[in-house]
Amino acid sequence: MDGYERSHHSYRTEALGAKLFRFGIVTALFHDIGYLRKVNDMHHKNGAEYTLKHVTRGARFLEEYISRLGMAELAPIASQIIHFTVYERPIAKIRVPNLTFRLLGNMLGTADIIAQMADRCYLEKCRDRLYPEFVEGGLAARNDDDRRAGVVFTSAADLVTKTPRFYKTATVRLNNHLGSAYGYANKHFGGQNLYLDEISKNVHYAVEVAEQHDLSLLRRTLPQPGEDGAEAPKQTV
Repeated sequence: MDGYERSHHSYRTEALGAKLFRFGIVTALFHDIGYLRKVNDMHHKNGAEYTLKHVTRGARFLEEYISRLGMAELAPIASQIIHFTVYERPIAKIRVPNLTFRLLGNMLGTADIIAQMADRCYLEKCRDRLYPEFVEGGLAARNDDDRRAGVVFTSAADLVTKTPRFYKTATVRLNNHLGSAYGYANKHFGGQNLYLDEISKNVHYAVEVAEQHDLSLLRRTLPQPGEDGAEAPKQTV
């Protein structure tokens, strides 16, 4: 958003201004709130079990929470904007009032992809944190006998090996569906896109790990829960 505000605005778009900037920050901070269990939830062991419906849950939370922040008129839009972060609905069919809100959605969906994939521990997080979450969410196998419908990954190694393929899919999404919004990061950084630079390193290393068939090549120490960057990434194919 900062890069956008620093950019030249065409006749089709306007500066965000303070209110929409705050709105963008709130939707970014709470875009994964749908994973959070309620205090009276006795049916789920952890939030990962909400993987397949966390966006719908998050949309309901955001619509109510935005209203409490004094932005009630933006509440219905918040429940739509969050859908830019997932693949369950075609981006072109997400209903927003105008191009400015579509731009915010594009930036949110873009940030969700590039921020996690640029993490220096991204591959280790895929192996140690994302795979266990996918097991609970029904996207990864618990063991060799797991034949649940919807299982996409058979092992942590399978998940890491498929990272380059995921990035190819993500690149199409970033360019064709999210309007190449990552370009605004160039303006923020003064010309260089540090996110894409780090993603390139991670993807190339994932290729090497796949070629060597050796997960022990992933040797970076993960931050502990509560430290910066400790959340697990998200990935689908």
